[in-house]
Amino acid sequence: MKLKKLLKQFKLINGEQPQASEEALTRVVRKLEHKQTELIAEIAAESDDEESELLVQELDIVRSQIHKGNKLLGQIRQEKQF
Repeated sequence: MKLKKLLKQFKLINGEQPQASEEALTRVVRKLEHKQTELIAEIAAESDDEESELLVQELDIVRSQIHKGNKLLGQIRQEKQF
């Protein structure tokens, strides 16, 4: 799945009810983690410095979205316990 589509899904889930979005958010985070793995492999294989720098920037975006997703999942799960 393309990064833009994953980010769009992530933004849509952020606005939903926490209980309804936990499963969907988990799926998006997993897909983002898969995308992160792909980007790391692409960066390692890339010989062009400019292209490598663009991939690193994309990787930074993916990592920040994974962090946000995991933080939100933690909050949702914590609210469920109470």
